[in-house]
Amino acid sequence: MRILENRLERLTFGALPEELDALENERDRLRLLLEVSESIASHREIATLLQDLAQLLPRIVPFDVINIVLHDPVRNSMRLHALVAPEFNKARPGLEFSMDETTSKSVWENQQPVMVEDVEEEKNFPRLMAVLRENGVRSYCTVPLTSPLRQLGDMSFASAKKRTFSDSEIAFLQQVARQVAIAVDNVLHEESARQAQEQLARERDRVRLLLEVNNAVVSHLDLDDLFPAVSACLRRVIQHDGSALVLHDEHSRTFRVHLLRFANNESIIEEGEMGSDSCAKGPSGIVMATRKATVFDEADLKKLSAESPCAQQMIAAGVRIYCSVPLLSHDRAMGAMNVGRLSADVFSPEDVELLSEVGKQISIAVENAQSYRELAQLKDKLAKEKVYLEEEVRTEQNFGEIVGKCAALHKVLKEVETVAPTSSTVLIHGETGTGKE
Repeated sequence: MRILENRLERLTFGALPEELDALENERDRLRLLLEVSESIASHREIATLLQDLAQLLPRIVPFDVINIVLHDPVRNSMRLHALVAPEFNKARPGLEFSMDETTSKSVWENQQPVMVEDVEEEKNFPRLMAVLRENGVRSYCTVPLTSPLRQLGDMSFASAKKRTFSDSEIAFLQQVARQVAIAVDNVLHEESARQAQEQLARERDRVRLLLEVNNAVVSHLDLDDLFPAVSACLRRVIQHDGSALVLHDEHSRTFRVHLLRFANNESIIEEGEMGSDSCAKGPSGIVMATRKATVFDEADLKKLSAESPCAQQMIAAGVRIYCSVPLLSHDRAMGAMNVGRLSADVFSPEDVELLSEVGKQISIAVENAQSYRELAQLKDKLAKEKVYLEEEVRTEQNFGEIVGKCAALHKVLKEVETVAPTSSTVLIHGETGTGKE
């Protein structure tokens, strides 16, 4: 800055009065540009930077409103990103215009400033002009916001009074916009990097969850132990206040519900018949019928409560959002896994997708548990049959390979049956060859 001042001092020597005025204006602009650079260096947020510029820049170019509009490449639209305006202004960040609805299209495509001297008389861009008039704008100027790396959008300056932005003012605003563009680009890059880190962290947590669920599936054959373990893993990634596992047996038309309530540290297991009851007409029954993961909000639950006691219980418990995913195996619906929140925070599509992946692993666990239970029942049945056959062997009709129906043989077998349970010594006597050995 001192070098620039020295240059100006040398130029002022012998200059005419009008030349002196121009040089002083140039000096003021250079000083202000330096302050703008210092302000950019001291701010990491676009909104606070814009507030500083709203205080600094009117010393050179009078205006009442300053804003930054950024291009959305996905929607090919222009979105209001930051704004400093009088309190009566109704425009808010997030306001979006299509490219054809705003002067930003010309600024974006031609990289040249656009000025509207009188908003009241401007016939083009009716939607934009209506918004400007509604917010008390009479004149405004838009300059391109472009960094050395890419086109970002535009920067606008508006006045509540009719005025003409001079060529020198517009040139100065372009210089400011070029500096601001670098700051905006840096902020956007930082936001992109932060979002990428957050996305990677979420992906890491989700992959870790699926691994933990897989480990729980292979280490727990009993669903009564498996579901609490899976729910504990799931809760670290997707916030929820309660969960339920509903299993349906098509053949016996019975259901089994394992309910977890975290607030009360409560675990409930219920079994019953599957008719036109709460499970069939509640969220679980719906996703089992449609075989699609579904999110139910408070209004949906109230609507279902007319026929579903299950939905009535959820409303009474304060559940406001509920996600249910089907448990499918070989195109067969075995049940549903459900999670609920007491807050109105909706489950994101990523949450629903992750719950569906967990549901697939739970389906495998259910199949394993059912197979384990069937094997256990078969083993128990075989054990009972073994005991029964052993008892049969001890009856009078089952003495190994002894064959005979005469009264004498029956009498001997009866005596053997009487003495066999005791430790008494038995003396067998008879003629040689009668089989005493």
